[in-house]
Amino acid sequence: MRAEEKFIIDLLVSKTDFYNSEKASNTLDWDYIIHCCTQHKLLPVLYNRIRNISHVPQYIVRILDNEYKIRQHIYSKQRDEFLHLLNELDKAGLKVILLKGVYLAEKCYTDPLERPYLDMDILIQKNETEDVFRVMKNIGYVQGEYNNNTHTIDEFDNNRLNGYEVELQHYGEFIKLSGSDFFPIYSVDVHHRLSTVFDSFHYDPKVLFQRAEKEKIQGISFWRLSNEDFLLHLSSHLYWHTLSLRDIISGDDICLLSYFDIALFISKNE
Repeated sequence: MRAEEKFIIDLLVSKTDFYNSEKASNTLDWDYIIHCCTQHKLLPVLYNRIRNISHVPQYIVRILDNEYKIRQHIYSKQRDEFLHLLNELDKAGLKVILLKGVYLAEKCYTDPLERPYLDMDILIQKNETEDVFRVMKNIGYVQGEYNNNTHTIDEFDNNRLNGYEVELQHYGEFIKLSGSDFFPIYSVDVHHRLSTVFDSFHYDPKVLFQRAEKEKIQGISFWRLSNEDFLLHLSSHLYWHTLSLRDIISGDDICLLSYFDIALFISKNE
């Protein structure tokens, strides 16, 4: 491994002391570090670890500071929207399991901004599907995809929606216009299972809900997978990305952030 790659691994080890060591040396190729941390979705982690270290090149700190402030703006908007949706689902008496990114950011990361996410993933019970859909549509969500040319949402047709439901682990994406110049939409994946018809593994959703645990964020109630189920889901989701040709080609198949998720979840739930 290059010294820069070892440095990035050290970023993810909580006991690493960058102040009293030469780990953050000026001799490192900081442009390469920025490139790798971008690929592995670790820019906020990098920023928090090095922003107060004097011998880090100041142009690097300024780049990361600007990126962090943009992320801060996006996160505050996304967080408010997603917590509002969770609250509406809870008020409707629906049992919804919060998955992955939003949960990890809020509950496992000291700084939620270190855990970027593009959407919110929830798991619902099949018999509550219509009620969940009704709540989401009442607050402006539509099943479709964003049209970059018209800045509107093109709704999925029935064939597309049926394909999602039959083959994949979630229904067609629910999106809502955000009104922000930084990101055009809020996006929610509503799962009815945690595996696709193409996978060699399968989780029984009924058992997942039986073992689920209730938690709160800002007084808003939701459910999350049990420790073992959560760890299995994080691991199998990472495994799924390593099998995706699209992700392999784009370099997203082995993302260090996914390993960091697993390590932090274990450290918070020994």
